[in-house]
Amino acid sequence: MTNTRLKDQLGNEDNNKSTDSLILTASSANNKQQATENHENSPLGNIGLETVKDYGTTSDFETENTITIKAATTTIETHNIISSDFDNTNGNDLIDSESNITENLNDHTTDNQLLAQARKEHKLQPWYKRPSLYAICFASFIFTFSMSIGAAPQIELLISGMCHKMVLEDPDLTCDSPIVQRSSLELQKSLQFLPTLAAIVVTTKLGRLSDHFGRKPILLFTLSCICVNQVINFIFLNPAWSKFVPWVYIFSEIVSSFGGSGQMIMALGTAYVVDVVDPENVNQGIGKVSAFVFFGIGMGTFASSFSGLSAVQLMCLGSLLCTGNVFFCWLFLPESRPQYLNDRARNQDTIQKRISAQKRQALIIQRQQSGESLSFKDKIINLAHDSGLGHMVDIFSSLKLFWITEYDSYGNIDWKPRFNTLTLLVMFILLLFCADGDGSCLLMYAMFKFQWDNTQLGKVIALQLGSKTLGLLFINPFLNNKLGLKFTRQLQKVDMVDRVLLFISISANALSMILVIEAKSTLTFCLMAIPACFSCMAVPTLQSSLLKYNRNPEKNGEFFGVLAFFSNLAGLFGPLVFYSIYSYSIEFNPDLIFELATGIFALILVVSFFLKT
Repeated sequence: MTNTRLKDQLGNEDNNKSTDSLILTASSANNKQQATENHENSPLGNIGLETVKDYGTTSDFETENTITIKAATTTIETHNIISSDFDNTNGNDLIDSESNITENLNDHTTDNQLLAQARKEHKLQPWYKRPSLYAICFASFIFTFSMSIGAAPQIELLISGMCHKMVLEDPDLTCDSPIVQRSSLELQKSLQFLPTLAAIVVTTKLGRLSDHFGRKPILLFTLSCICVNQVINFIFLNPAWSKFVPWVYIFSEIVSSFGGSGQMIMALGTAYVVDVVDPENVNQGIGKVSAFVFFGIGMGTFASSFSGLSAVQLMCLGSLLCTGNVFFCWLFLPESRPQYLNDRARNQDTIQKRISAQKRQALIIQRQQSGESLSFKDKIINLAHDSGLGHMVDIFSSLKLFWITEYDSYGNIDWKPRFNTLTLLVMFILLLFCADGDGSCLLMYAMFKFQWDNTQLGKVIALQLGSKTLGLLFINPFLNNKLGLKFTRQLQKVDMVDRVLLFISISANALSMILVIEAKSTLTFCLMAIPACFSCMAVPTLQSSLLKYNRNPEKNGEFFGVLAFFSNLAGLFGPLVFYSIYSYSIEFNPDLIFELATGIFALILVVSFFLKT
């Protein structure tokens, strides 16, 4: 009886000429019948059947599950069409038909409906099985707390280990010798470059895998890599257990980076938020996760400064907390992405890869027949795929998510979405570049200028991060709600709410730098906490604004993986550039880097006025 009803629903959708069905444009009646039969026997089809049985006969849920069945059938039908028709398709026909097939595969209306349905399904589950915003917030807090509580002790043991190693090799040296300090600096530069480079390579791939297999498995993998790094560092930096071996420490940092590092944790957490909250609340959801991140960093730094524990004990505590967080996520953090969405995204990706492979082959044949030579770009891509390095090309192909191509009612390219997306992306990169760069020098600058000890440093860090936490938990939701009453919200493009929040937050960043430049005492420096309540809203607002232009909601994980890619790039080059400028100008103008940061924030503010609503 259930199977009959499902067939009737599928038949009605075909008669209504749904835009989500590729049968109308690329299949014959035989293909349609075969696709329907395959649907009934496929895993995706079973998902739809089981869901209808669970929901019963309520009309609302039948409508929702029709969407699921329709999406599953579309993917299977497309796979059958491509499998049966590609062998008999010439190069020109394949190239001409590729855009039509890809456009149907990337239909964002169906994907948004599926995500909305998944959120409704979440609400039907018991509270302990329900994906929750606060579950990922708690996991993010434990992660950042465990990392920050052992961060300063780790640097202390690293410098001490390098010192003892060089003194043993040359007894005439001391820890204050320039050669020892230079060696420690070179090691820290290597740790800044090599692991970050590894993280840059894997972030987009891990984001894509989270769309195919779920957020939780990839989150567990990334957390496990970081946990292994923490345990190795605890063992090999402990002077009572082993001698200091620099290459082992570098290896442990690279292991952490193979999981994408902390930026990948943030990207997966953001993708988790997008899965479980409604689109109009994404900004606030991302802000809450960021608030718990800042809270964890602040509390970890504060606990490290005032706990009275030794460096080895603090690193041990950080390792235990990191390990405990892995088990918490494994046992208690529910998966936010339903299996049918994972299957659909995985099948779509397989189909698109096959289309691209066939297109490359057809292009080669077409050029050979016409006597034309391949372009340099095509030669490089073909060489990469022929040599088994196609996955390297796929890493950068994810960047195409930010190259928006839409058409107006006259069939012309609508440049506004592409312009806004690229403008927001430039603002995002500049903001992180500046924040990572001046942030790496800020505390060093203040410690020398105001002669702080570790206790005072811990208090100032806790004050700044506490201010950001309060801003994201209370001020950001308040402003979002108030501005939402005054302006119309747009879910597919930037709106006035986004523009006002960007103006406030970026202006606050510039004001913070001005306060640093003008600060004559510790009290004046601490006034930075006031604009910090507002400056922290910039990144969540930029992320949620960029998400509005993601026309492939089934690739949200890959989308945030690309943002993690740019975050790691900013984290790599920002400190390098600002440290270089700071070391050059420290004798004649130590405020130069903060003047530069103020100028960059002013530039971002000016660029924001060019966004088109």
